Amino acid sequence: TSLGENAFSYCNSLVEISIPTHLVDGIETDFTYCENLNTLVICCGNIDYISSIAIIPDFFKEVIIGDGITAIKDCVFWGCSLLETVVLPDTLLEISAEAFSYCTNLNNIVLPERLGYIGDSAFSYCTSLDSIEIPKSVTSIGSNVFEGCSALTYVVLNPNSDYTNVGENVFPSC
Repeated sequence: TSLGENAFSYCNSLVEISIPTHLVDGIETDFTYCENLNTLVICCGNIDYISSIAIIPDFFKEVIIGDGITAIKDCVFWGCSLLETVVLPDTLLEISAEAFSYCTNLNNIVLPERLGYIGDSAFSYCTSLDSIEIPKSVTSIGSNVFEGCSALTYVVLNPNSDYTNVGENVFPSC
């Protein structure tokens, strides 16, 4: 199931849209010429993850992911260069490889306390990200997770975490 192509085209008054996860796949052409649309709210539908085949349009400035979502798969928000703020649910357990890579304006993201896995290059080249706190629950951090995050000046790694895997070059070119 998906939204029909250009389902919301030319909806110039639309500023926010909420859609269930099972309709996220393939939304890249559904919002053509929605000049005021800034916020995407992804609600838990009949699946509990955001698929790697989802192509999120790059004009959203804010994304709010609803409770019930447990995973953000590979490359979901890759290259969303206008994205500034992401609100993650407390239910999130996994952020996969390159999920937020090249979100060059991303400057506000709080990792939830239940998160356990951060994949390779998950936040690489988020050049506006200036701080990040890795929660105690994270046990696996991939390689190059924060590569090229040139504004990153504040990092907290919880000393009480039981890291089972920390990849190579987690913070290169920061």
